[in-house]
Amino acid sequence: MNLWRPLSRIQYSGRRFLSQNLSPSEDPLELFTRRLNWLLRHGAVPPVMTLRPDGFVRLGDVRNLGLFRNLLPGEFDELLARDESRSFKIISEYDPRVGADAPWIRARMGHSIKSVDWSVKRILTPEKVSTLVHRLDMETWMLTRHHGIQPHPTDGLIHLQPVAATQKFGSETSDIYVFLDIFKMLAAGIPLWRSTRGGIAWLTTGDVNGLLPPQMFLEALQVQVDRQTQKMPSG
Repeated sequence: MNLWRPLSRIQYSGRRFLSQNLSPSEDPLELFTRRLNWLLRHGAVPPVMTLRPDGFVRLGDVRNLGLFRNLLPGEFDELLARDESRSFKIISEYDPRVGADAPWIRARMGHSIKSVDWSVKRILTPEKVSTLVHRLDMETWMLTRHHGIQPHPTDGLIHLQPVAATQKFGSETSDIYVFLDIFKMLAAGIPLWRSTRGGIAWLTTGDVNGLLPPQMFLEALQVQVDRQTQKMPSG
């Protein structure tokens, strides 16, 4: 089991993480645990991998990172099974990318990644809210209407609000509010979380392509300065 050759660099918040040149006498399990802890607590940020708002990432994505590329097939899982620190949690949940349940992993504590929110609740049924809204400008809308809503570049998440949030319309004529059907989103297997940090917000990692496709749109409204609305074509 060779973990000692130079490893590839991972971009993290404008800095670069580069592994140390470690002695072969060091415990491979200790090194593995230290690297995995660093990744899940501090380094799992876009574009390295998709990070859910509850801190989970695809276990398969972690295995395939250059950080562990020197492990032979099966060695990653062997080391993970040997870890007794209880630093990691593994679950099996639906993954839009594979269209079936898949393993996800996260660190149990110590995150420095701002988008990780322990208050989030996974939404599996529409409950009392059936419609959400996403705000964007006119230029972005011209692409979004055909290709779908893209995630925010800083956290890889798509931020949504309940319809009641549209009662506080902006004053710019370029403000576009896209209304989305929660029933369609959940039926399509698009994951959805509700956060109470800093007010009520709804978060998603999108579909298999990381987007909210136009098929999820109900309608789009442009907000005028006089607070009246004009329906925008969504097709």
